[in-house]
Amino acid sequence: MRIALPILANTVLVVFLYLLNKHTKLRRLHSVTKQILFGILFGLLAMYATHRGIVILDTQANVRDAAPIAAGLIFGAPCGIIAGIIGGVYRWIAVYWGAGMYTRLACSLMCILSGLIAGFLRKYMFDNKRPYWAYGVATALFCEVVHMMLIFLTNMDNPSYAFQFVRSATIPMIIGNTLSVGSAAFIASVLGKDNRVHKKDTEKIAQTFQRWLLLCIVGAYIITSIFTFILQDGIVKREVQYTISQTIDDLTMNIRDSSDSLLLEKTAKITEIYERNPNTSLYALASMQNVKEVNVVDKNGIIIKSTVPGYIGFDMKSGDQSSQFMILTAGNSKYVQPYGPITINGLWRKYAGLALNDGGFLQVGYDAQQFQRDINRQIVSKIKFHHIGKTG
Repeated sequence: MRIALPILANTVLVVFLYLLNKHTKLRRLHSVTKQILFGILFGLLAMYATHRGIVILDTQANVRDAAPIAAGLIFGAPCGIIAGIIGGVYRWIAVYWGAGMYTRLACSLMCILSGLIAGFLRKYMFDNKRPYWAYGVATALFCEVVHMMLIFLTNMDNPSYAFQFVRSATIPMIIGNTLSVGSAAFIASVLGKDNRVHKKDTEKIAQTFQRWLLLCIVGAYIITSIFTFILQDGIVKREVQYTISQTIDDLTMNIRDSSDSLLLEKTAKITEIYERNPNTSLYALASMQNVKEVNVVDKNGIIIKSTVPGYIGFDMKSGDQSSQFMILTAGNSKYVQPYGPITINGLWRKYAGLALNDGGFLQVGYDAQQFQRDINRQIVSKIKFHHIGKTG
């Protein structure tokens, strides 16, 4: 129903303006004035059709192009061009009122092109006479095929999604626009024959139309071949980029998990020795496990022992980074923090912590050199036999 109203409105507007021009004083207006007036009216119809369509993915399939096509073929080239420009410009800004962003460029360009194509055909193929309805249908069909190709060409960064949209929108848009233009042209041809192509001109126009049709077919073949190459190339590149990105993300996660596990393992060994003998030198424990820093924190979050004397007495609750370890005093048994700046002096460290039996926790830290050495070792072990995708 949403798309049926613009189809009907296009036919009604054609009939209304045709009868008005034929049976009222409007026919006495200067032709330029009428072209501008009619062009504005069909432009307004194109604006209306922009918001009345079938919702597909994140945009709408509509019959906006039918208005400038009908205007150009039935009433004259300037009329179609004016309508196309109004509809195209409005489609560009209509995203602020809910029109789809994805096809913004393609739809705006095609609305303008529809008016230009219809105006060109009216002036140079049909000798500025109203064509038979079948030619109107063929023009609308051609314009919608070009429209679908523009959607592809303006969204080559995501060809898979573009193909999905075009596959869903092609049939309703072609049927809707050809029906809208065809019905308007047919009724206009029934209402009057004074400005229609005469029978004696039929053979000449048919031959001209056949030549243009041949050119269009050859051009469409060339464009389709180029487009197919670009589409396939774009899809392959996107799939490769996606595969590489996913592989890197997986490796990054595996390396991070392995690094966390290694630091937790070192922390567990230090914690085990410390809890057996709290008088054990923290310096000796740090040297034994090749870590930069060892801190013992009581249940209140105060550092009571450390390999860095200046840290003793520091309240872990006083900073965003350090306070994250307070979960170890609230029931959590372990915690690993990513490499980053610490609260007390801004140095970069990677810390792991394990809860102690007395309610506090023990914290072990890497410095930049130790962290880098650990990461390098993990990278070598993870990618040594790793392949990207199925073929490496």
